[in-house]
Amino acid sequence: MPLDIQDVAAAATRSIQQLDTVALNIAHSNTAAYKAIHLSYALQADPLSGDGEPGGQYVPYQRTDFSPGPIQRTGGALDAAIEGEGFFEIETGEGPAYIRKGSFRLDKDKQLVTPSGEKVLGESGPITIDGKRFEILEDGTLSVDGTKAGKLKVVAFDRPQNLQKRGDQRYVDPGNAGIKVLPTPRVLGQSLELSNVNALQEMVAMIDLQRTFEAYQKIIQTMGDQDKLSTTRVGKVV
Repeated sequence: MPLDIQDVAAAATRSIQQLDTVALNIAHSNTAAYKAIHLSYALQADPLSGDGEPGGQYVPYQRTDFSPGPIQRTGGALDAAIEGEGFFEIETGEGPAYIRKGSFRLDKDKQLVTPSGEKVLGESGPITIDGKRFEILEDGTLSVDGTKAGKLKVVAFDRPQNLQKRGDQRYVDPGNAGIKVLPTPRVLGQSLELSNVNALQEMVAMIDLQRTFEAYQKIIQTMGDQDKLSTTRVGKVV
């Protein structure tokens, strides 16, 4: 099958899209609890071909790497990191959402909220903290002046790849991710999870993709030059 300039251009476009994904990962390599994303393409079989041969349509597959990132102690009394699997559940205007970044604060009503104001949910709903000394214990319990004020609701998913991403840090369950409450999570107080992006690995991927894109550009230019030359020759013959 002869090489088609449109196919090469499409391949170059896919390289750019993958390059954008890698660049996004690199940009968030220092963002607390950020999860790396990876974009790949699979050639979809053409059901109309009748011979089972692949068709000309590439389908994108975006996968989120939910592996835990390193944990760093911050000293912040309301910072929390989950060791291993799990998400904190928060309340949004569109329903529950799930985050790994446990950078919390208190609002004017002394309720535990995210930096953008969503309520952080405990096992019995929103958590109110009214006291001077508070501590997040290993099982997610919030101790206020030595008294239990609630326990962070930590959930996990059997099929986390079914979660839908909202922004850079938030996920929602469309109903098929297999949610389950973790009865004995491991929560580290005064700590935050760091990004799980491997910056060196992403830089290598970026260089490879740039070289691939440049190669496609050269092929397109060569094919364009050949078309111009053929047109010129035909004109001379005529």
